[in-house]
Amino acid sequence: MSPIPKRPWDELSVDFAGPFPTREYLLIVIDDFSRFPEVEIVHSTTAQAVTPKLNQMFARFGTPSILKLDNGAPFNGENFASFARKLGFTHRKITPLWPEANGEAERFVR
Repeated sequence: MSPIPKRPWDELSVDFAGPFPTREYLLIVIDDFSRFPEVEIVHSTTAQAVTPKLNQMFARFGTPSILKLDNGAPFNGENFASFARKLGFTHRKITPLWPEANGEAERFVR
């Protein structure tokens, strides 16, 4: 069990829903402190599609300390690692095949 974040937007859980019939996905970002969801439509789950949406969220609310993500392809490449280093957040990969590790985002997707 992870410690409870100390303030809003400090630790975020991220997941995708979709694809939908429109071939779009939902990028779901949950603040682990307040359970506040942010949802953006993306046309792809690549790092090139996801990082601009995260940048927009971070411009509105600030850069988190920790971003909890699954081990999906968009988050494992050098593009995303460079994005995390540039903005200064920790990319915490959740345990594969154990969705409870990213429970907030997984529950929202249901």
